[in-house]
Amino acid sequence: MVMRCTNQERKDYKNYGGRDISVCDRWLNSFENFLEDMGEKPVELTIGRKNNNGNYEPNNCKWETMSEQCNNKRVSVRQKWFYGYGPNGEMIIDNNQAKTGVFFDLNNAHISSCLLGKLKQHKGWTFQTIT
Repeated sequence: MVMRCTNQERKDYKNYGGRDISVCDRWLNSFENFLEDMGEKPVELTIGRKNNNGNYEPNNCKWETMSEQCNNKRVSVRQKWFYGYGPNGEMIIDNNQAKTGVFFDLNNAHISSCLLGKLKQHKGWTFQTIT
């Protein structure tokens, strides 16, 4: 959390510190304060921000599942809308591969490979970009 907001050498800095997202002084200067405010990290949860454009501070942070994290991401303009056809007749239209992957227990990279024509299907699912 601290490094991605403060270390310009990190690959993910552009998505945090590069967007002026910071860690509040209370947490930046004292891990004990962070523990007091957030408590111990629950198993299988990660720190998330309620407002994805807001800072890491007590009133904007909570422990989240990976599914919640995926639903709280900024949507990239590069993410294209796509159809997904499931093995049991499901049909979806979405533009968030990560969210689709979590919801249907699919691998995001494999969804991308299907959309790029590198894979025909993944776990019985086929995908097609909407043009």
